[in-house]
Amino acid sequence: MINKAAKYTSLFYLLIILFLAGCQSGDTAAASDKGKILLWHGWSEAEAETLSGILHKFDEIYPNLSVISQAVAADELRQRYEQAARLGLGPDLFIGPGEWLVPLADQGLIQDLRPFAPRTEDYLSGAVGSLTYADGLYGLPLALRPVALYYNTKLVETPAATLDEWLVQAAAGKPVALNTNFWPAFWGIQAFGGQLFDEAGRVILDQGGFANWLSWLKNARVVPGVIFSRDNDSLRDLFFSGKVAYYTGSPDDLAAARAALGDDTVAVTMLPAGPNGPSGPLLDVEAIYFNQAAPPQKTRQTLLLAAFLTNASQSTTLMREIGRVPANRTVQVDPRLHPAEAGFAAQARTAVAIPNLPQTALLLSRGDDIYRAVLEGVLDVTEATLLLTDEVNDAFGYASLDAPQAVCQAVGSLMIWQPWEDRLAEALQQSAADYMRLCPDVIVEVNERPFEQIAALYSQASANPDQNNQPDLILGPGRWLTPFVAAQSIQPLSGQISAEMRQRFVPAALSTVEVADDLYGIPYWLETDVLYYNSQMVSDPPVTLAELRQKASEGKKVALFIDFRHAYWGAAAFGAQLFSPVYRLSLVETGFSDWLAWLQQAQREPNILLVDDMAVGQAAFVAGEVALLVGPASLLGALEAQMPADTLRVTRLPAGPQGEAHPWLQTAAFFLTADLSVEQQALALAFIEFATNNTNQTALMTQTRLMPVNVNINTEDAPIISGFLQSVNTAYFPPNIPQITAVLLNGHRVYADILTGETDPLAAACEFTRLVDAANNFSIAPADLPPDCQAAP
Repeated sequence: MINKAAKYTSLFYLLIILFLAGCQSGDTAAASDKGKILLWHGWSEAEAETLSGILHKFDEIYPNLSVISQAVAADELRQRYEQAARLGLGPDLFIGPGEWLVPLADQGLIQDLRPFAPRTEDYLSGAVGSLTYADGLYGLPLALRPVALYYNTKLVETPAATLDEWLVQAAAGKPVALNTNFWPAFWGIQAFGGQLFDEAGRVILDQGGFANWLSWLKNARVVPGVIFSRDNDSLRDLFFSGKVAYYTGSPDDLAAARAALGDDTVAVTMLPAGPNGPSGPLLDVEAIYFNQAAPPQKTRQTLLLAAFLTNASQSTTLMREIGRVPANRTVQVDPRLHPAEAGFAAQARTAVAIPNLPQTALLLSRGDDIYRAVLEGVLDVTEATLLLTDEVNDAFGYASLDAPQAVCQAVGSLMIWQPWEDRLAEALQQSAADYMRLCPDVIVEVNERPFEQIAALYSQASANPDQNNQPDLILGPGRWLTPFVAAQSIQPLSGQISAEMRQRFVPAALSTVEVADDLYGIPYWLETDVLYYNSQMVSDPPVTLAELRQKASEGKKVALFIDFRHAYWGAAAFGAQLFSPVYRLSLVETGFSDWLAWLQQAQREPNILLVDDMAVGQAAFVAGEVALLVGPASLLGALEAQMPADTLRVTRLPAGPQGEAHPWLQTAAFFLTADLSVEQQALALAFIEFATNNTNQTALMTQTRLMPVNVNINTEDAPIISGFLQSVNTAYFPPNIPQITAVLLNGHRVYADILTGETDPLAAACEFTRLVDAANNFSIAPADLPPDCQAAP
């Protein structure tokens, strides 16, 4: 027993000796010297009480050091510190917000800590990065202050995880309050794949993510239940009073929110994710700064105190007692005990540490103006994006990213099949020729093949095309996606597309080529339906279906293109929804038969022409026989070539009794055929990246008058195209699921039955439901059909 005790005693003394040997010139030396440390802060009385308790523990551990804590009014703290520090006076260290770093460092009033090599490994890396400036470290992070999503648990059971879910909840009676200044609203840029700066410090907000976020905000502004404001106090009051369910705010609001609503009513979660990943607010921190006038030994003592204040134990105390979100990443924040703080901590891990660069101040100040100009309709999204990017880059001498490209090193040959003729084929041939000039060791062969041939060959799993003549790329309509994926004739691309490339695309365009969250194609142009009208025949285009019929009664003839995809807009205006949650057809229950009845009645009117051949309607419109034409946006180039420039106009499709029209969104997309070698995949993707860059998408828009998929294209000089792109915001993009195939195969029949006048609209809708559900292996027993169809023949 004695030997065992002696063994442990010896081990204890050995550990003490090793500890002292490792610390003799560092913290131990600083702690052994007597001294007083003056700490300033701007905390409230309750917060200061918690801080005093922590400092008391420090005094007990380090009896040679005495810490004097002095509270200074928060709105006076910086000014008083600056006045004292310029005289070589003031506190040895103080607590303040991260945004004070640059002005204080520029005045030489705070210490660069790099010479003292403080331990920073336990802090969140982004928090340390936010306190770095001009290769110096000018503070240590005490707490994190990211913007996150507050919600009222009495109004929200499950918080929205995505931007789409957020809008749905807002429209359903769970209002959203969102600050639209640049800093608090930055978080959505990352959700769309955007970044602030490149490694050189150049602003790169013009690469797509920022424009897509601004477009989302612009669209969200008109959604019921979405409240935007630049006045954060008013937004906060709405949340505190229980008038909104959601509020985007920082940890600074947490205590007041709990006081207003009750601890159990206030919850915090991550801001909604976007199509390109998690949200990324700018990471603000509450920092500990060190007086530049302090001698080295005093700085070592204050660093000892700072390390103590930010260690895991004290960070936990600050979180538990006064809601400070730990900057120390080793703290385990239990969401069951500290749900709000856990929400902020989770958000901080996806936050963006804003670089302390000279251009940052200009970016933030002008960014506020840009947000306001876009949301007030003063600037177009693309115009605003380019304006902010160029203004900041020009002010700091950064050249445009459109620098001359390096010599292309690619080698090989690429075969592309596509089904279009005339200007569409010419545009792709031009891109191929330009690519071969850029890459002289690459041959790109573009071959035209009939729609039916490509669709049949690659929609069959048993098909065995001639490998010697098989294309590497297929450019075709997005409706080919589902059968091609089912046949395994094309390959998934998600892991092969960089985040930088993804952000250039209109988000809805990418959604049209996804299957089960996997990307199977790269969009090339967008297609949806619009209302064309002859301005010499119609002064004020109709905005509702009732007004459209009124125009017809006044002698203004109307032509409507009727097939399932191109006529879907009207069904949606009557409230129709294509599928139920289990992907049974749900048109009968949601207004489709009302749309069919409207069409049947319209057909009896002499001035409304329903056509199943678009060429017929186009010819009548060009000839002036028809004043209004509903048709695809891709008709624009042909119509402009055949009509006087001052007569052709375009507007949104008419709304119906249940709201806006929602035209079917389609794309033309590139698909990589299956079984390509790694080298051939790389070559194909390099060509696609070239074909969808700013230059080639601008050329496509100019030459073919098609809608670009690249969000960075400036449409200021193409107002009709700009209008088309606005219509995308209200478009319907159908799910790429196997069940959609039966809809498209049988969709023409329901319209044909109606237009012959031989079938009742409800009976036609029910028969269509039976056909589609049977093809999709659902029961069509009367009891399993919609109630209105159970008695229908």
